[in-house]
Amino acid sequence: MSMEAIYPRELDGYINDRRTLIIDLRDREDYLKKHIKGAYNIPYKEGYNKLLNLSKSRTYILYCERGTTSFKAAREMSNHGYKVKSLINGINMYKGQYLVRKMDNNY
Repeated sequence: MSMEAIYPRELDGYINDRRTLIIDLRDREDYLKKHIKGAYNIPYKEGYNKLLNLSKSRTYILYCERGTTSFKAAREMSNHGYKVKSLINGINMYKGQYLVRKMDNNY
């Protein structure tokens, strides 16, 4: 299918798109500390098979801490027929309005 990389500043444009699912590949503990609002947590270490069982009718945006794991996973998913995007530089570089931190009460 297709794989592309997107910059953190582009991510907010996908947040409310019902055809797109955002997936956080980090460990659950890191996800709970901070994540993108609405992102599903599927830790890459534990859930690679879960990624390959997702529907191929949607677009997926993957992110991790720095972008390395999400790029690798996106390439693998693309090779299996998924339409997928990887967040360049990961959540560490995301400065958008949908960042949820543990101290926030809105998640």
